[in-house]
Amino acid sequence: MLNLPASFAVGATSPTGAMVNYTVTATDDSGVTPSLSCFPLSGATFTIGMTTVNCTATDAAGNSATGRFTVTVNGPVAQLSNLISLVGSFDNPFGITNSLNTKLQDAIDALKQGNASSACHSLNAFINEARAQSGKKLTAGQANLLIESANQIRAAQGCP
Repeated sequence: MLNLPASFAVGATSPTGAMVNYTVTATDDSGVTPSLSCFPLSGATFTIGMTTVNCTATDAAGNSATGRFTVTVNGPVAQLSNLISLVGSFDNPFGITNSLNTKLQDAIDALKQGNASSACHSLNAFINEARAQSGKKLTAGQANLLIESANQIRAAQGCP
């Protein structure tokens, strides 16, 4: 029996994508563990977009089972959209939510126009505001989560 993870998504951590780890197992009624191969390998860098991982388990008798799952590596625009949703999920006053989301939308617009430098500046402004509002209009936990997420997007974008 081949045991595969459900398809899943991760955020890019660099302009080339993200290192993705997954676990696949195989069992056989004989008690002997089948040989297992998957491609791309767990721990490989997956490019931004959707990648299908194909796996095969082969038992000692030569019987095989195959399966696949997909890994989606979200690029900066998708991660920014997810971050807008996260900001909106917090029960905060409209003013802070609107201000933070405007900076994120500015970054999306800049990326769509091919202006990476402007997108980086918008992300920096977002991070600065989250820091300034930590313990005020944002809890420290919320601010830290937003800053961590924005820094990952900065890395995925290749910001200096």
